Amino acid sequence: MTWLKKNLLFTIILVLLSAVLVVEIIYVLGRRAHATEAEEEFNAKVEEYQRLTGKSILPHDRNVTFTQREIDLQLERANQYREALRGREELRAKFDSPPTSRADAFFDIASFVEDYRVKAVAAGVEIPANEHFGFAAYSTSGPDQDRIAEVFRQRVIIAHILDKVIEARPVSLAGIVRAGQARPSGPGRPDGGGSFQLPSEQSLAASNIAETIPFQVVFTGRTHNLRAFMNALAEFEMPLVVRHIDVTTTGAQTSEQQQTGGEPRRGRGRAAEPAAPQPSEEEQEPGREENILIIPETMATFTVSLEYLDVLPIQAASGR
Repeated sequence: MTWLKKNLLFTIILVLLSAVLVVEIIYVLGRRAHATEAEEEFNAKVEEYQRLTGKSILPHDRNVTFTQREIDLQLERANQYREALRGREELRAKFDSPPTSRADAFFDIASFVEDYRVKAVAAGVEIPANEHFGFAAYSTSGPDQDRIAEVFRQRVIIAHILDKVIEARPVSLAGIVRAGQARPSGPGRPDGGGSFQLPSEQSLAASNIAETIPFQVVFTGRTHNLRAFMNALAEFEMPLVVRHIDVTTTGAQTSEQQQTGGEPRRGRGRAAEPAAPQPSEEEQEPGREENILIIPETMATFTVSLEYLDVLPIQAASGR
């Protein structure tokens, strides 16, 4: 004790250093325990991950049942959509009765061409001389035996398109073509403008899902003729989808438009009413001017590209 009293300062410093040492030891031991706990937790997570990734987890029987029911429901809906796209029963029946020989196919096409020439003329629709409606290649002989069903199917589809065009009563029909055929002539295309091919970005064809048959029809008329044609296609008696419409204004006017400066507006979907008798020049009120449309209706040539859509069966689409 005497030594400690003589060296009091040294003793105080020694005590303080001892205290600091004890605190450091406690701190290090505490951090070590925390690190050990974190390491054990990490190792446990690693083991759990390895156990889960290496384990084969089988679905529950109820999950399998519910999944199968959902698959069956979706297949049923897809088949319903496909049946709707295939068209009405009478049109489907026509597809199922193609000619059996080249001679029969030739006479079928010849009869079709003659019938629609008569229909067009009877409806007041002008058509080119010797028009074959896309089947000029078979004007002297029928298609090859292995293509009879394919050509017959296209003939049925074209007949449906022509029916709708003629019902719309345009002024003239330049023609209708299938893919790979020369385009009908028209304003800006005196030679037909090359062969018709629907660009891939406009086509609805999808591998193993849907096949399409493209067509192009060109007719001259006014906007209400195009609208009537589009409305007829919208009834969806046959799965035909319009992919592109090109309009070329011809600038021609009817004799009535040339006299009045335009055609009076007509109610949509109503028959034209008889014109009221016009007063003579003497009977007209002074200062009253004749009503003239600001923008007279002009003639235009409409080039409509469309596709017949055939959705493949579900089994074929899924690769079963």
